[in-house]
Amino acid sequence: FDHPSIMFSGQVSRLSSSFFTPNIGGLASLSFVQVRFATKKAQGSSRNGRDSNPKYRGIKKNHLEQVMPGHIILRQVGNKFHAGENVGTGKDFTLFAKVPGIVQFDKPKFKNTRYKYVHVVPTDENFDKKRRIFPKYGYTKQAALLHHVLGLPEESIVVHKKEDNENMD
Repeated sequence: FDHPSIMFSGQVSRLSSSFFTPNIGGLASLSFVQVRFATKKAQGSSRNGRDSNPKYRGIKKNHLEQVMPGHIILRQVGNKFHAGENVGTGKDFTLFAKVPGIVQFDKPKFKNTRYKYVHVVPTDENFDKKRRIFPKYGYTKQAALLHHVLGLPEESIVVHKKEDNENMD
């Protein structure tokens, strides 16, 4: 075996030792290792590539800011802030105003107190006394208002429309 990379002492000089193994008799015997190469390029998989939509959480109305009923004061995960006076809580812990007024964030007075409260101080004193009056089906708004103010049944209240007045003349 006359090759310059093989020494007869059983050592391999320039080629990899996995291709040649030394022979006990002093000559290196040639052994082939079969290697299979890819015929198609491997597609790498990414573990990233997902993203969720933003939730837009946080304080929407600050301390001493004017709010109307239904205005969202803050969106949060869990009950970091609790609903105080005139404030309601949604199913996702969103705090909203129930009356028109001014937002007031209440700091805990003691260190052991875990809850921070959000209140709405009403600016309209008569808001609780106001009622929205809806007529029954088939009755006019005026009949519903007279029923509410005078206490008369809606059936007994007759409100003439413009068309009825023209027919009476």
